[in-house]
Amino acid sequence: MRYTKNILMTIFIIGIAAVVLITVLFETDVIEAGQAEGHEKAEFVAATTMELLTMALIWMALRLFKMEKVSRDLTERRAPALANWGILRLAMLDVPMVINILLYELFLNSTFAYLTVLLLICQIFVCPTLSRCEAETALKTN
Repeated sequence: MRYTKNILMTIFIIGIAAVVLITVLFETDVIEAGQAEGHEKAEFVAATTMELLTMALIWMALRLFKMEKVSRDLTERRAPALANWGILRLAMLDVPMVINILLYELFLNSTFAYLTVLLLICQIFVCPTLSRCEAETALKTN
């Protein structure tokens, strides 16, 4: 279980580190921010898409381990199932988080920054600690 936790924690940290790195690169003018300003149609499509996608993926990521098939798999196969489903859950939060921060830096639209912050807050609820990994793979009684 420790090996699985370490894998998940590495992915967890890489996602947050990517957001910090992108922010630092743009805010220190290593990469020029606001390159896509003035493209209103593209900005509208990106904002609408990312709002809907982010909200849907947050709900799915937070509810994933409560779904019957996933819950059953976690209790039967334990560590291998936790690795598979945990990576998927972290990807559902990390990928849109990185995309949102990139879009914020390109369009300088605060909507994308708010979505990034929302995804960062959701990371708290899926942080792969050892106790959480063991609890998520434990046999559940009604």
